[in-house]
Amino acid sequence: MVFSDAVSFLNRSGTYDLVLLDPPYGKGILQRVLAALVPRLSDDAMVVCESGRDEELPAQVGSFVLDRERRHGKTKIALYLRGKDLAE
Repeated sequence: MVFSDAVSFLNRSGTYDLVLLDPPYGKGILQRVLAALVPRLSDDAMVVCESGRDEELPAQVGSFVLDRERRHGKTKIALYLRGKDLAE
């Protein structure tokens, strides 16, 4: 587990299988981090994002697609997985 500025951290090398993102809500950070993250993800990676309930998240980021969303109170949890037809 790493506690760091996500965009700065992604300048390091390495690939990731599981990423949990919980940036401040409503600041557009999540979209920037997702775009920077995609090249660092393994083929079977999962990205779990927490955002404000009403924040719009992209349906696709690179080869990763929004698999599902769940709302809990003021929070939304989204899961991104690599699209099977996009990975090939």
